[in-house]
Amino acid sequence: MRLKFPLARQAGIAAALLLLSACTGTSSRLNAPAENSPAVGQEPLEVADGPDAGPDGAVYAVFTDPATMTVFESRDHERRALFQIPAQEGAADETPVKRSPNQQYVAYIEGYDGRFGARAVIVGSDGQERVSRSGLFADLTWTPDSQHLILLERTDASNPETAPAKLVILRPSGDETVTELTIPVKRLLGFTPDPPALYAVRAAEPGNPHGEVLLQIQPETGEVTELIGGPKDGRFQLLVGEELGTVVAYVREMPPIWEIRISRPFGGDTLVLAQSKSDPVKYAISPDVSSAAFVNDEGLWVVTGSRRTPVQVLGPFDRTWHLKGVEPDGSAWMFHPRYGYVLLTPGKGLPSLAP
Repeated sequence: MRLKFPLARQAGIAAALLLLSACTGTSSRLNAPAENSPAVGQEPLEVADGPDAGPDGAVYAVFTDPATMTVFESRDHERRALFQIPAQEGAADETPVKRSPNQQYVAYIEGYDGRFGARAVIVGSDGQERVSRSGLFADLTWTPDSQHLILLERTDASNPETAPAKLVILRPSGDETVTELTIPVKRLLGFTPDPPALYAVRAAEPGNPHGEVLLQIQPETGEVTELIGGPKDGRFQLLVGEELGTVVAYVREMPPIWEIRISRPFGGDTLVLAQSKSDPVKYAISPDVSSAAFVNDEGLWVVTGSRRTPVQVLGPFDRTWHLKGVEPDGSAWMFHPRYGYVLLTPGKGLPSLAP
């Protein structure tokens, strides 16, 4: 199957189409990072003086004191507090929080420690708890019609990613369905409307971050189809857009470099968006796939449609900051669990936070 995008109205997608023009059944590669790529992080920076709102529509939890997290939403370049949740000792930096597509509900996993939490909760637009369920929940995603919250439940706390998993389908009304899976599932990527399907990731080799397989799952029956992936592929992301359709992104280890690729879920030709000289532990792709950002041992790098060589935006930085997104112009969204979002534009650095 050829990787083809619909005729794009956005300039960013048109740039991505140009990158695909040389595709002949193999990947289209970009140049590896230059040895002397500009390092903005090594120059004097304007330090951020306050949190930015975050990507439009983002919903996220921030520690407002050691025992409390506040859930915020970003809308029209402003952030607004929605409700508060208890922050248990040992809570992970990033609590899974997802808003329903119809904007009426927010779901989160309480007590999440990086592996799983003890309770899944659905909250209404008024901030009041509607439904909750106890279990070893590791991830969650909404169906496009907002009628079902799909939860990934662990069945073995001591071997959470190697034991067969469960899917719990929870409705805001309180009804639920449990589907037993015969394979382990590492995380959920999202649900697509056409065709209706849940996408998830299975670890190919325990402990190998670049060893994952993309799965398509029918939640009600548990039927699983293995799509792409293998020992050198990992960190899958799902991109769904009106212009793009359904696209998956992933990292492929290609010594001595690592490639950030996009492809259709069922394989075919690939587009290489960026290359890194060391393992890109985090990466993000703009909604129009014209830009990419990634974090490796050397810092934060950005690739834009107009410039193929990765440009270093920051040198090594405090990894309590997480790369969460990138805009078509290459501005990178960084998130901190005690601070919130910062939009890194050229010449802007991360704020210094008190211990």
